[in-house]
Amino acid sequence: MPRISEEKAQERREALIMAALRCFADKGFDATTMRDIAREADLAVGTYYLYFQDKRSVLDAVIQHNRKLTRAFLGGLDRGRGALATIEEIFDALVGMEPSALREKAALDLQLFSAAIRDEALGKWLEDVQHEWVQAFRALIVSAQREGAVAPGLAPLPAARSLTAYMHGLGFSQVLKAAPKRSLRTEVQRSVRAILVVDQPD
Repeated sequence: MPRISEEKAQERREALIMAALRCFADKGFDATTMRDIAREADLAVGTYYLYFQDKRSVLDAVIQHNRKLTRAFLGGLDRGRGALATIEEIFDALVGMEPSALREKAALDLQLFSAAIRDEALGKWLEDVQHEWVQAFRALIVSAQREGAVAPGLAPLPAARSLTAYMHGLGFSQVLKAAPKRSLRTEVQRSVRAILVVDQPD
């Protein structure tokens, strides 16, 4: 059998990770089989085993893929307009996702949270992800307070936890139905400012 290039091998691995992501979002981790993932990636089941030992190993790869995307997103935020604007940019990016992509992301998150009830290692990873978001929001809130955009009396950590919970809840709500983007964006901005106790226009 001819050897494939390193670039082609990486393409196949990425295809399997993205196929697993879609399958887990659609069917859940427990109901998805390795054959489902290989079929979704348009690859043979034997090819799957060249890259991943079992279903759990591809789940770990999906988790690392999502973590890398999250860190890249947080690292790429435009912080030049102030911390409050950066917080709003995070939610604006979420609202601005294509409805199908947002629902797929939220569906995957729901499936992972569900699986974490029975999987201690997965639960620990989700806890770490939550912690990263809470700390990112906390740092931005502290900066916004220094800039005078958020009241100094607001406790940063509880507010950061509220923003993180709202962010996840916003995604989960889109699994059920998608609101028109214009009205959703306005609603989200008002909700974020309410959490941060920021004055907003009537």
